[in-house]
Amino acid sequence: MNQAQRISIIVLALFWSTVGSVFLFAAFANLILSIKEQFLLIWVILALIIGSSKGYFVLWKVSARMIADVYILKDTVQNRFFGWAKVLHIRGFVLLGLMIGLGILLSHVLSEVDPIYRSFIRLIIGSALLTGSIKFWKEVKLEHSK
Repeated sequence: MNQAQRISIIVLALFWSTVGSVFLFAAFANLILSIKEQFLLIWVILALIIGSSKGYFVLWKVSARMIADVYILKDTVQNRFFGWAKVLHIRGFVLLGLMIGLGILLSHVLSEVDPIYRSFIRLIIGSALLTGSIKFWKEVKLEHSK
């Protein structure tokens, strides 16, 4: 693995992990405020199961495809800084835009919706992104151990 490839995989892993963590943090913050909900634990477990399943069965494949695209990158200065953007393609930017847009929609437009439901969606998105980011981190660890 050359330097541009390693940097690209780390940047993608950090990005997916950060966005997933922000969604999870926002969801848990809302859930703490509504702790009086009777079935709160069931909501949290259900959301984490759905999100992790989505991350494993959908985003895991997306991250594997991105990792395969990273290995095509040549080690140039431009690729060291912007190789991750080449790997995302238009589909990746659309996916990230939809995830961020959904977060903004949940925060501002759908503010009248019960916080439990908004938190449920945030937990699904956050756990899916974190599950998908595991593939990137495994690749970094695999290459580091060689």
